[in-house]
Amino acid sequence: MINLCIGCPSVADALLEIVNKSIKTSTFPAACKLSIITPIPKINSPKDVSDFRPMSVQSNLAKIIEKCVHTKLTEYFDNHNLFSPFQFGFRKRSSTEHALIDISHFIRDKITDKEEVIIVQLDLTKAFDKVNHVLLLEKLEWYGVDPTWFKSYLEDRTHQTKIKNCLSGPEYPKSGVPQESILGLLLFTIFINDILLVLKHTIPILNADDSHLCHSAPSTDLKKMCAEINEDLQNISLWMKNNGMMLNAKKCKYIRISPSASTKYIL
Repeated sequence: MINLCIGCPSVADALLEIVNKSIKTSTFPAACKLSIITPIPKINSPKDVSDFRPMSVQSNLAKIIEKCVHTKLTEYFDNHNLFSPFQFGFRKRSSTEHALIDISHFIRDKITDKEEVIIVQLDLTKAFDKVNHVLLLEKLEWYGVDPTWFKSYLEDRTHQTKIKNCLSGPEYPKSGVPQESILGLLLFTIFINDILLVLKHTIPILNADDSHLCHSAPSTDLKKMCAEINEDLQNISLWMKNNGMMLNAKKCKYIRISPSASTKYIL
């Protein structure tokens, strides 16, 4: 409907006035804070709640306001180089494919240099739902962003779950960002951006809630390399605790790749 009538000057002017007023008054409209969540199965025969992925649908007006704020916030972070170069999640000209290419290049270069390679895959439990609002606002302010509008955006949100034609009663989350929303994904990326500061030895590749730690060393230093990886994992574990997040230990894996033809890959 909006696409059909956006060419009408009165409609465009009205939308522009709503967006400008929201930003000038640092207020996100209360009517736009409702999210309708649809559970999407992750597997063919789901049997548990964890087998579903929550898809959050926002109102069209909310999407328009979020898109405007998203554009300006992204420009600010890009112009000031605030995003880590190892951050691939939800960024322009950056994708899962780019993250995989970087990992592949790392492995190729180190194997060519006859070094052992260990890649650790990290998975976060309900990462988007666990974003602490107070910490997120503090981080935005630390990056030089006025958090007032974002405080209004995050507080007093409501979501309802929809299955076929049935709609649940309202829930009022005290943490998290709206998953699948335009702005929520960027806010999550900003929230975890500083996790790289705790790493001393490994090279991180971050893509949303899936992250990889890459490390290499000559085979004679394998024991030292493992100790360094464990040190970084302990630092990440402490970061998770301080930021109210949690690793999903069952989905955290590692792979060792050796330049020696006689050494098998170990998963």
